[in-house]
Amino acid sequence: MTRLSMTASEQAEGAGGPRILLVDDEPRIRDFISRALETAGYAVDAACSGAEGLRSLCGTTSGCI
Repeated sequence: MTRLSMTASEQAEGAGGPRILLVDDEPRIRDFISRALETAGYAVDAACSGAEGLRSLCGTTSGCI
């Protein structure tokens, strides 16, 4: 997995750093990747399907999907 670097403005966002929308239909994989990203300082929104991911996009501003 490639680590995404944070800019100074993203680090200043606080509350977990830049936000990432994670979409995966396998709960164990989704949980593993979510924990890894959170440990690396990212705020993670997780969705279990493409449709759920699209609904999540309506209410948030994710820097990466």
